[in-house]
Amino acid sequence: MVMLSLQELGDAELLARCIYGEARGEGLNGMIAVGHVVMNRYDAGGRYGVGLKGVILKPRQFSCFNSDDPNFKQITQREMVGDLISVCRSVADLLLEMTPGARRKEDPTHGATHYHAASIRPYWAGSSNMTFCVKIGNHLFWKEG
Repeated sequence: MVMLSLQELGDAELLARCIYGEARGEGLNGMIAVGHVVMNRYDAGGRYGVGLKGVILKPRQFSCFNSDDPNFKQITQREMVGDLISVCRSVADLLLEMTPGARRKEDPTHGATHYHAASIRPYWAGSSNMTFCVKIGNHLFWKEG
């Protein structure tokens, strides 16, 4: 398997791999929801990182990009093929084509900037500055503020 540097990827491919690594088992609705969280962070104007790559690759934010995560080897393959990555690419392309206003209108997470598997409870989920938004599939979605 030939690994690549994630910095080599364009925004759409990096977003697709993030969606794949984080939500490929959650069906289309779950993939769309995770994509919206990434874009909500991006639309926050630098609060979560500079540029889409900065948001996605910010250390310890999206677990699939942690080198110790089981998904890391898959999403860092030079070539990714298959139906699931194709769906993730379509979701990423759609989200990137939309204006921020259109994304807000269509956002099934209601502005979420964070999520986690329903089977765990991260320390930040109980914070007073986090507001629960919605459960989609096996993920719980939250926003700050």
